[in-house]
Amino acid sequence: MRHLPQDDRDRLAILARRQNAVDNSALDLLERLTAHLWALDEELGPAKVLPVAEAKRALVDDLLRHATLTPALRTRLLRLYWSLSHLTGWSRFDLLDYEGATRRYTEGLAAAHELRSPALLAHLHGLLAHMALYQKKPTVALDHAFAEGWAKESGDNLQQSATAIQVARAIAVAKHDPRALRLLDRATDLADKSQGGSDLRHLFWLTPERVASYRTFCLIELKRPDLAVSEAQRRLTAMGLDSVRERGILQLEYALALIDHREISEAAAVIGEATGIVTGHSSTRLAHSVRQARAQLQPWQDNRYVRDLDKKLHTLTDLTLMPIFGVRWLLPKS
Repeated sequence: MRHLPQDDRDRLAILARRQNAVDNSALDLLERLTAHLWALDEELGPAKVLPVAEAKRALVDDLLRHATLTPALRTRLLRLYWSLSHLTGWSRFDLLDYEGATRRYTEGLAAAHELRSPALLAHLHGLLAHMALYQKKPTVALDHAFAEGWAKESGDNLQQSATAIQVARAIAVAKHDPRALRLLDRATDLADKSQGGSDLRHLFWLTPERVASYRTFCLIELKRPDLAVSEAQRRLTAMGLDSVRERGILQLEYALALIDHREISEAAAVIGEATGIVTGHSSTRLAHSVRQARAQLQPWQDNRYVRDLDKKLHTLTDLTLMPIFGVRWLLPKS
């Protein structure tokens, strides 16, 4: 908020007090702020973003309930409510607040039904599938992923690409089905076809290159570590420095592939590199993934490289003072 021009701050204060009627310029401001929150979420994580996003969501909910709106303004405001439900659900998932994330995603689904938007319905079902996979609930993930009919009904190539990614991930985990890789190839083609041809702002991040990053996850689940290692290396080389959390997640998947390939020293080094990201990012999911990756090294706990990694984790504990870096939390139980 401090970075807003004074005029924008004044306009936001007036809007919050409902001293003026809602108009397009007010919604322009709220939409710009939401885009800024997404950028901060990727850079810093959810801890600072979530309180602001929740406050904005409450404001938009209040406006929907009580403000006098034209049909066009109500539709636009309801779309913003969906976007903030999406953002707050994602932030809560990143903090491993599964119940809170499910509640926000479900409220977003209700908004998408009111908007009669198959694309918005498909996207939140995909995020619910993504969260279920992280919770080790593959059948729940399949239930949500197979709501892909909404994506097809949307007619939007980019949304169909995003949905195909989640279906691929779900069948790779639940069924170890190599069709997952063919689905990712299809997702890549759809993303390529949609370049510049979609107005779905929630998919601004989805490029053919980004689709490729999900191959590592699927290859690990399909027990193909050789291909997973090479795919992760290729994607990490191509990934921009602004993808902070996603780089950390991909590094940890790379480490799992290296462990499957019995390259223990390299895996320990990659986990150590990913751990450095956690010190400047508030994603509990990322920190939890570090612990999960380190746990896979437990059979080699006496290996010199693994011992060096553990020393680094102890050092980070001393430096960060973050609860998620408590040694008993981050290191696997003996």
